Amino acid sequence: MPRRLAVGILPIEIDGLVAFTQLRRYSLRCLTARDTAEDRWVSSFLPPAAIVRYSLPATCSSVEQADLSELFTAWRRQGTLRGISHLWLDTANHDRQTLRRWTKKLHIRLIATDVERQQQFENKIWFDRFLGKHGLPKPVSCVQTGRQLSRQLPYRRCVIQHSMSDGGEGTFFVRATAQVQTLLRSARLRASERYLVRQFIAGTAYGITALITPSDVQLSALRVQEFVSAKNSQRHFLGIQWVPGDSVRKDSTKIAAVFKRVGRLLQAEGFIGFANFDFLLDRHGDVHIVECNPRISFSQTHFALCPALLAGLNANQLFFAALLGQKRFRFPRSAGLPVSNFSGAALYLKARPVRGKRLTIRKVFPSGIYRVRAGRVEFVSPDIRRTLRSDECIYVAAVAVGEQYPAWYDMGTIVSVFPLFSPAGRPNHSTRVLERYFNPS
Repeated sequence: MPRRLAVGILPIEIDGLVAFTQLRRYSLRCLTARDTAEDRWVSSFLPPAAIVRYSLPATCSSVEQADLSELFTAWRRQGTLRGISHLWLDTANHDRQTLRRWTKKLHIRLIATDVERQQQFENKIWFDRFLGKHGLPKPVSCVQTGRQLSRQLPYRRCVIQHSMSDGGEGTFFVRATAQVQTLLRSARLRASERYLVRQFIAGTAYGITALITPSDVQLSALRVQEFVSAKNSQRHFLGIQWVPGDSVRKDSTKIAAVFKRVGRLLQAEGFIGFANFDFLLDRHGDVHIVECNPRISFSQTHFALCPALLAGLNANQLFFAALLGQKRFRFPRSAGLPVSNFSGAALYLKARPVRGKRLTIRKVFPSGIYRVRAGRVEFVSPDIRRTLRSDECIYVAAVAVGEQYPAWYDMGTIVSVFPLFSPAGRPNHSTRVLERYFNPS
């Protein structure tokens, strides 16, 4: 295997964060929009040879406003990808076909889980049937159209999901047909579209990652999924927080057995890469698998900050090796989950609703490492590659002054090594301090 592949990354995306913090064997090339906040950021700590600049389309003031086709068109016209053999870019489902088409056209190898496998396992209806076929624990469910749901709900409390949705968007919690009718009138649901409908289960929402290679599967520690309730029967995804091992010790072996089996089944289907699973643990300690997100997430950044979350492995180095063709892997043997005392978190900074108006960006904060101490936030360094201290976090944002975004849009991201949520799942004091400081309006 070549030791110094020229790998293109987008520094403000999850892939870039993960690459900065853990990949040492590859020659990283940061694809950076010229004269933007991200350009000033990476230029402050990376050598010039590691930065490949390009000009954004005239209609975009930041990468956040450009779609993937616009970026690839600009890259091809400007020769941005010349000399880059591989691209590490893991996108949301609506961009995957575009990504595959462009990398094929430009003869660049994409370092990512196979697109067809991603689309398959991320499809809520397909994955629910996959779970049922293999007798895996899941909520009672059915598939119905919006019209059927507007007439009668199949369960007393229902969770309705679009077959393809991201981060809690496209998921609705309803108790009455009147709520469905409201969602239909607002076009959040469509009468003829088919939805996965699950019986609501009370419990704690957890996440777990499986690193799946051709020869072995390694599970991560557990993290709690944090949400906030909003109007229109929705809950918006706020972030995650890792769970110290002692708090789930009694359920660890049971949970590990379930997800080791799920990982093996995905492996048998030819899946290679990271698979993130959401599940509910009810008051009896029973597991109910909800969905699979087969892509890079902010949890992979935490694997670099605390390798014990994935049994001490260099997760992202192994991910690269598996996708570049390495066949033999051997991970530590354990009946339970990795044990760690780490309770770091990731937080999406949301545009909060203001009387129905879009949020206008008035201030932009530099990306990098920040310290939270005695109720104050201080900028420490732009270089996120170094080890974080116990009161430090990473902040990354891609928005620009003057841009406008709707309510609940992700304005930036915090990755911390300290808790950001209370045991009850509410934003804690540190989160409130960070949200006030990074208020872009």
